[in-house]
Amino acid sequence: MRWSANAPGHLGRPELESGQCLSDLIGCEATHSIRNALATHGEAHRRPALVFGQKLPDGDCYDVAIHTAGHEIMLEWEPAVGMERDGDYLSHLRTMIDRIREITDFDRLFRTVVRLVAGVLRYDRVMLYRFAEDGSGRVEAEYHVPTLESFLGQHFPAGDMSDPVRRLYSTNLIRVIGDVDARSVPLVSPTGMEAADLSHTHLRSGTAAHCAYLRGVGIGACVSVSLMVDGRLWGMIAAHHHAPRVLNMSERIIARMFGEFLSLQITNLLRTKRLLMTRQTHALIETFLKGAAPVADMPAYLMAHLPDMLTFVQCDGAALWVGGQWTYHGAHPP
Repeated sequence: MRWSANAPGHLGRPELESGQCLSDLIGCEATHSIRNALATHGEAHRRPALVFGQKLPDGDCYDVAIHTAGHEIMLEWEPAVGMERDGDYLSHLRTMIDRIREITDFDRLFRTVVRLVAGVLRYDRVMLYRFAEDGSGRVEAEYHVPTLESFLGQHFPAGDMSDPVRRLYSTNLIRVIGDVDARSVPLVSPTGMEAADLSHTHLRSGTAAHCAYLRGVGIGACVSVSLMVDGRLWGMIAAHHHAPRVLNMSERIIARMFGEFLSLQITNLLRTKRLLMTRQTHALIETFLKGAAPVADMPAYLMAHLPDMLTFVQCDGAALWVGGQWTYHGAHPP
């Protein structure tokens, strides 16, 4: 057993020892609730099992996230927010999903997403990033308060996010730093016990270097929600606040679920777009070949139909070299 350094104070146990029975520390009722949550939650390795409003023997009330990491079960405790607020956030989630469900245009979808996230989570800036094949990123949509400059359309090199960080964002779909100045609380582990796997935890603190960077650019809190498409990190929703902003468990779950729905929406739109492009390409090729069959002067036919060829690929212009002569269409170098 391992624990956070502040656990003894919260549990009213000045000393904790490995091997103690959990029910002796948190009571039989809380232990039973946690066991039931694990038993009915088959994907706790990817998504935490949750217990809301769990009382401890001293009367304090907590929300609990339960993760499995290898052979360990990790419990994250934070003050409960009250079930009436949970109902409010679930209503927000339904509204957010309904607002984007029927949108088929990417630009409109992304603009709507950042406005919705900013309205519900109340951050000063919300951006939607999209990653290119080379790993670089671009801000596709943004909401920000009037006093801030815009980052819309800016590009960021792939080196801004290392491969280990990308793997972490692909594993843990929501990362939150509620206060860049907060002091990290260490874990206490028995001698010889290997380091804990905190990949899926919600309360894991940011690295000292990352928090220092955020302080340097005037950011007091941030949250990122990963967007996974076809098993890859396609992009993310990133929100910044210029003062501490702690998301409770309900808000984090809402943000993650909205991100998962958005990922499915993006996946469906991309597949629909690919299918449409495939059909259009097949039709163009068929029309092109039929028209070429009776033609005697093939170079002239190709030059006349150069604009049609542009639809096969996404490009701004094309040039055709036939018989020592260039034929151009669209934007092209001299």
